[in-house]
Amino acid sequence: MRILSLLPAATQTLEVLGLHSALVDGSPDGAKPDLVFAPPEEDFSAPSHVPMRNPRAIADIFANIQTIGEATHTSAQAAALVQAMRNHLDAIQNQLAKAAHRPWLSALNGLNPPRSSGMWVPEQIALAGGQPALGLAGLPAQDMEWDDVIHSQPEMIVVMPCGATLAQAAEQIRANAHRAEWDEFPATHLNQIYAVDSAYFCVPGPRVIQGVEILAGLLHPHLCRHPLEIEARRLTLDVKYR
Repeated sequence: MRILSLLPAATQTLEVLGLHSALVDGSPDGAKPDLVFAPPEEDFSAPSHVPMRNPRAIADIFANIQTIGEATHTSAQAAALVQAMRNHLDAIQNQLAKAAHRPWLSALNGLNPPRSSGMWVPEQIALAGGQPALGLAGLPAQDMEWDDVIHSQPEMIVVMPCGATLAQAAEQIRANAHRAEWDEFPATHLNQIYAVDSAYFCVPGPRVIQGVEILAGLLHPHLCRHPLEIEARRLTLDVKYR
């Protein structure tokens, strides 16, 4: 079976299902695929096209994994993967059972201008034992003003520009560290500004559950595993304490 994936999330899932060797590229000289995983809006007339839903929630991510399993005759493996993801979430919830406080967290998809994180990211925050201070679950990310971020009064800020590595996210924070607005955030004075690798948040694939675990470790380090240095990095900003 030859598979062409035009979606990073589908590629991620196919690799977890052990189908990496079946992936082909889309070049004119490449082998003609038996299956093509692409967004539903892509105009593919070939019967090999498997339209993937545009996920808005973690439940939609589970559904896409099951769709991939059915199309590739790996339904059992896909079902096992989804169950493992659910079990992972349950384990995190058990760890958070004794959490006395759910901090307000602003997840920013960008800083210039500031951009909220939407779709499944607010759900990730809630499952990690936090309260999303910006963005609405199921709705796209939105550009906003710095005053909107100030108004949210986050106890923690996590910067996750879509497609950015941990190093790139950290560099965005450093490039905007001169802004006076940082002094208005409780998160700054609590030393709770973090950069993360967006692969755990912006790609709706199996890694989103690891994203929940990363946030849980930042929000509740006394209850959950603290993120590895390759997953999250704290940035300390020089601000005037009032």
